[in-house]
Amino acid sequence: MAGSTTTRRALLGGHPVAHVPATDRLARLLGLELLAAFTYDHILNSSVLPADMRQTLAPVPTHERAHAAALDAALRARGAGDRAPRGPADVAAANRDLRRRKVRGRLGQLQGTPDALDTLAALERVIVGAYYVTLLDLDDGSLIALAMQIMASDAQHQAIVAELIDPDDIPDAVPYGLDAGVQ
Repeated sequence: MAGSTTTRRALLGGHPVAHVPATDRLARLLGLELLAAFTYDHILNSSVLPADMRQTLAPVPTHERAHAAALDAALRARGAGDRAPRGPADVAAANRDLRRRKVRGRLGQLQGTPDALDTLAALERVIVGAYYVTLLDLDDGSLIALAMQIMASDAQHQAIVAELIDPDDIPDAVPYGLDAGVQ
């Protein structure tokens, strides 16, 4: 067992794994944030959600792009701007990315409001889980703070979507990071 990341992971009940460089983790998170922005944009610009739900979720793509910009800046500050992913170019690329991350819904094939909300909820769970896993490996205080701030925002998105799915089930709206990061 080498370094603080193994210890932090062990303290949190995880198994020791090979250390992943911070720039790799940042690039993966950036890719997820870009996928989220694309997915929200696509769903919000379709007719699959009623107007009130679209209005509730309207700020989220802007948040996701702000997260992406912050992660991109962190990558560039570490001399790894060339490793920044570009995000999905089209629906087919986004669907491949969603499938790879085990998110079931397919953009362009969503069968109504429940399907769209389930897709967003699953994506937010993956994102929160990815931040959880990343936090196990980071040892740079500024990156830990950045990851925690973004994770908190994404957990709020997850809670909002869960509340839209079932407004009467508050416990299900509480986010959790146990879908530990399919990055």
